[in-house]
Amino acid sequence: MNKKRLVVLLALGLAAPVAGAIPVTIIPSAADILGEANIEESSGDLLSDNFVAGGPPLPLNDDILLSTANGSTAAAFAAVDEDLLLVNTESIAGTNESADASSTSSFSGDFTAPGGALKFTLDFDIQQSESGGLANTSLAFSILGPFGVLIEEDLLFTGMADKNIPFISNFSLNPGDMATLDILLSSSTQADAGTSALNLANATFLVETVEVSAPSTLMSLLVGLGILGGARHGRRRWEVSSGAG
Repeated sequence: MNKKRLVVLLALGLAAPVAGAIPVTIIPSAADILGEANIEESSGDLLSDNFVAGGPPLPLNDDILLSTANGSTAAAFAAVDEDLLLVNTESIAGTNESADASSTSSFSGDFTAPGGALKFTLDFDIQQSESGGLANTSLAFSILGPFGVLIEEDLLFTGMADKNIPFISNFSLNPGDMATLDILLSSSTQADAGTSALNLANATFLVETVEVSAPSTLMSLLVGLGILGGARHGRRRWEVSSGAG
């Protein structure tokens, strides 16, 4: 092997590419937001309001805020976009009053697998504060492939401080396989006389190919030198046998 071919081999090793993770496009097929807030006043009267919206198109968002002269508050907020769900509720109850609020965001989308190993990442942030009241958050998500459920979680959170929880799952599909991602995020708070509760939660999500590194520069260099050594050794043996003839 001449020097020119060795230089080419080494150049290939130095330029060995790295295949990075590529996001998979998820096409929204359905999305909903719901919210409700209630305050029972000391007089016995009930203040109540709600919202409901669906899509696509996205984004969707809406909110409610109720309050009384006695210091009670009931608030609800919900939003959903192509890679985000967010819910927020707060309940504060004045003297001889009660308050409650709830909100829900849901997302459903379809994607076509490029084939091979895939990774689903859901980054979950939650903040709950309870001063005698109650705060609950529920999170459910799943990925359904052509032959059944690939990923499935159904979780309930109570009494959580400010916290970030990442969920990461790997799965595989054949090229061209269709899959569906479903996510549901809900928040609720309740408060009776003199108590309060706050609940905030959001989830961002992504499906991507798994990053695969090509052979390293050192490995390519060793392979190149091995090929060169084998070629020189073979040439030497050929010359010896030819001379013997």
